Amino acid sequence: MQHRQKIWRNRLIGKDIDYKRYVYYKYIQNRVGVSESTLQTIIADIPRTFSGETKVDSAYVQNLLLEYATVQSGDSYLQGFSYFMVILCIVFDETEHAKADAFWCFSSLVGIIRPMMPDFNCGWFEWNKTFWINDLVKKIGKERPLLEAIICEEMEIFSSLILVKWYMLLFSQNIVYEEVVELWDFLLSLSEDKLMHAYNSIALVIISQAAGDIVYKNDGQAVPVIYQLLDLKVTNVQNLIKLVKKKL
Repeated sequence: MQHRQKIWRNRLIGKDIDYKRYVYYKYIQNRVGVSESTLQTIIADIPRTFSGETKVDSAYVQNLLLEYATVQSGDSYLQGFSYFMVILCIVFDETEHAKADAFWCFSSLVGIIRPMMPDFNCGWFEWNKTFWINDLVKKIGKERPLLEAIICEEMEIFSSLILVKWYMLLFSQNIVYEEVVELWDFLLSLSEDKLMHAYNSIALVIISQAAGDIVYKNDGQAVPVIYQLLDLKVTNVQNLIKLVKKKL
């Protein structure tokens, strides 16, 4: 775990870690100033994160999310951000600067996934949706042509949901929490210009492996097929990563 902590700090916080910790303790810690709707969204979201299966203190996670939403009011809180914070709290649990490091790593992760945030820059979001998801669907077509035809019937639904549910949340809703850190280890080892390629490769592997059963069970109906695909739960992340590396 110490090795992971070091790698994540280096990747997500960088060289100014001591200064950033100072800023957190002096100016950010325990600051709360969010709207009632944001507060209630965070309170409702935390118990749903990993279905409550983690041992992280909900009040601890809530406090960090409220701090971020207060000082970064432009981002505030989006549903699903709790997955990021829970994972970070697990990784840095019982370290000396656990809260400060979790806060700054969270801030960096939000920066990384910002192109997938529909409310941040609509033009940016639409470009990613068009370019990258079209690329993914073409690759699906080479392996699963029937599924490509089904997805194309409801391309708008598929492209929007996969960006928000999978890519924006770094697949954290679809992988059991014991293994999601392994996928993040892999993603954080990549340069940012490789990330969208990696997201598409991960999605391609997951979808191609599950497509046959899901298409059959739903009689090829586009909307049920898409929703069931995007609700898949993935295990054996090490094998997933091996397959993805072959496609990069």
